[in-house]
Amino acid sequence: MSQKFDHIIIGEGFGGAACAVILRKIFKKNVALVFDNGGNKGSYDKNGKMVWLQDYGIYSFGEVEYGTRLREIIDFVTGKRMKWEKYPSRYEKVYFPNFTYEFNELFEYHKEDLIKTFPEEEQNILKYFDEMEQIANFSSLVILDQILPGYITLPLKLISRKKFRSTNLTIQEYFDKRFDNLKLKAILASRWENCGAMPQECSLIVHSIFIYHYLAGAHYPVNGVKELVSQMFREFVSAGGVLFTNHQLEEILVHKGKATGVRISTFSKGERETADLLAGSVISDAGAVNTYRNLIKSGVSERMLRDIDEFKPQGVLFRIKFEMKDNPAKIGATGADIRVYNTFSFITRNKMTADYGEKPELSYLVSFDSMKDPSRKDNRVEVVSFMDKILFDFFNAHYNTDEKLNLLVKKIINDIDSRLPGFRNLIRDYTIVRPTEKTINDSRITTLGVPPIPARYRQKWLKIKTPVKNLYLTGQDVYCPGIPGAFLGAVATAGSLNGRFGFFKLLGKIKKAIYPETR
Repeated sequence: MSQKFDHIIIGEGFGGAACAVILRKIFKKNVALVFDNGGNKGSYDKNGKMVWLQDYGIYSFGEVEYGTRLREIIDFVTGKRMKWEKYPSRYEKVYFPNFTYEFNELFEYHKEDLIKTFPEEEQNILKYFDEMEQIANFSSLVILDQILPGYITLPLKLISRKKFRSTNLTIQEYFDKRFDNLKLKAILASRWENCGAMPQECSLIVHSIFIYHYLAGAHYPVNGVKELVSQMFREFVSAGGVLFTNHQLEEILVHKGKATGVRISTFSKGERETADLLAGSVISDAGAVNTYRNLIKSGVSERMLRDIDEFKPQGVLFRIKFEMKDNPAKIGATGADIRVYNTFSFITRNKMTADYGEKPELSYLVSFDSMKDPSRKDNRVEVVSFMDKILFDFFNAHYNTDEKLNLLVKKIINDIDSRLPGFRNLIRDYTIVRPTEKTINDSRITTLGVPPIPARYRQKWLKIKTPVKNLYLTGQDVYCPGIPGAFLGAVATAGSLNGRFGFFKLLGKIKKAIYPETR
């Protein structure tokens, strides 16, 4: 069996689904979306049993206020059916050794709070925010460099690189040059998990993008994150797109150096059946490393594969899912996220130790899931710790038995209870979901895409147009990790397939579709 399309989009992220909707609705292309119900997929040990967990691992959204570019894109690809619940004005509270800090949704208040707390760093703080705004604007060149001719982008890059030499720095390198106070560095770097790499490795470009992603606070989608995918599916199918779910993506078909389609499989009556879907182009949101390393059987040089192997995904999540007896509001929770650091090792990368008394060694986030979403009737709380390879190796070495793992969970529960009295007694039950060695080394897991280290932005294979003819990338790997990268990456790919200045024309068409009164 074979079918022929203009474009086949593969993957499991928001970027691929958004790109499919755009190509179908605006450009009227014959589009197939092969979607594998995505998210933070991987093998995990759940209470001693191996499971294949599917989860998006997203706990808040920024830039979904009315009138923002990201909101316009999301409204367009979901038919304006998404509803958003706003976080409290103090949307995140961060605990450090001997001090705490609350992030204010009003940007100027956040800046003032920092200056009041660290008056000796006032000038550095003001320079920091000014430079982050400029670097965030500079980040648009990551996309423009892929869609505009060189005679336009080359002068811009030369001017920008001379002006923004710090764009080649990591977060820690920049902080060490800009600030003296370790506590201030810790506050500003505390949400490093959003970026997908620790401050020692993460590109300052990505940090600047997320500073402005939460410029007006945080929101959460009513009915949960999966509602976003459901509404994109609905919009895509209602526009005439062809959706394939519950299929295994076997490979991208390549003939004489050109991508010609994909091979998918499914099980019917206990037997595996395959089908070839043919297309003029294949667009991958399955992760760049996964695409080149696992899905293409030919057309990629060994040298290129060696380069790609330097950028294997490096983040996994350790989770504790709590079922509570009652609403956590009764013990003082506001719905704001709580982030806890019992050590400064995340900013200094000191040697970690399992001899840490009653405090857990790992940093963690407490997300009051049911309080964020008014549609939910349960009382769920989730604790999550993001680990890169170094943190995972530490975790795996010290918590390799059920006894040790439960001791860590007990430490975390007691630690939360010391900050939110009554938490321990409110717990009805909990489930431990731990990453495995297979998870951390599996290039098919693409939660935050290619690690956002500075060298990422110098890789030719991380472009919309790949070295394999008629094969394109989309989503976060063509821009930056997370929600901003997923949706802007989708627009960039769809636009680049429709003319030299298609990206800008597409943004205009999306705006007109959302605000018809502007026509």
